Amino acid sequence: MRTVFLFLLVAFQALAFGSACEEGRQKRDLLVRTKRRWVLSTIELEEEMIVKYPYFISKMYNDKIQGKDFRFEITGVAVTKGYLTINETSGEVFALKPIDREKYPCFHVIFDVYDTDTNQKIDKELAFDVDVKDINDNPPRFIDFPQTFTVSESQAEGFLGVQVVAQDIDEKNTKNSTFNITVIKQTPPEPKIQAKWIDERTVHLNFTGCFDYEKVKDYKITLEAKDHGTPPLSSTAVISLNVRDTNTHMPEFKEKEVSFAFIYIFVGFVKFLRCH
Repeated sequence: MRTVFLFLLVAFQALAFGSACEEGRQKRDLLVRTKRRWVLSTIELEEEMIVKYPYFISKMYNDKIQGKDFRFEITGVAVTKGYLTINETSGEVFALKPIDREKYPCFHVIFDVYDTDTNQKIDKELAFDVDVKDINDNPPRFIDFPQTFTVSESQAEGFLGVQVVAQDIDEKNTKNSTFNITVIKQTPPEPKIQAKWIDERTVHLNFTGCFDYEKVKDYKITLEAKDHGTPPLSSTAVISLNVRDTNTHMPEFKEKEVSFAFIYIFVGFVKFLRCH
């Protein structure tokens, strides 16, 4: 966890913060520094933290509370979903449970301070963001592949006609979500079947060599998708390939069959001559 304390001084009282985290950050950057009135935080939390909860993450403060009975309040999805809470008196903010970044990558939290006697806001509300940092907690998974397919034994070397798609739901454009797809096992081993990349999550199955229905009628192909995170995570998929027979062999007489066929034809010819 990294907490960066920012001293925010407000010149425009009518300035409001948007609900999105990025919008909130952009608006804070536009604030003009005059007299300090707030001490807020941009907070970074690692997802699925294994710590003792409640877990202290930051402390809020407003200098208009001097001489008043007050209470701090935070609102937003993080609060209603039970992820964050604030000590009304001290301004200490706590995480209450682990956060799944794939579900909540960022929280936008509204911060207010109230006069406990009048229940009125002592100052204009401001907001802070909680950015949830990704960890490699999701393996890439196969989402589109044929469990069984058939190929002709006369199939030309190259593309098998099979497309396989996988995805990793960890943070995009990071090692945690970048992965490879490879053929890690093939039974029998020939002809050689390989995965050829089409885009960042799609491969085609290609092969070199040729199929022979008389020798092998079916194959088992095991694919693995493995990411580049630390530690790397992976999953597998098994595809069954069936070979379809084609007319690749000319008919042949066996030696005995040829002899009997010749005798049968000869006898029939003799009978024909006798009858005529």
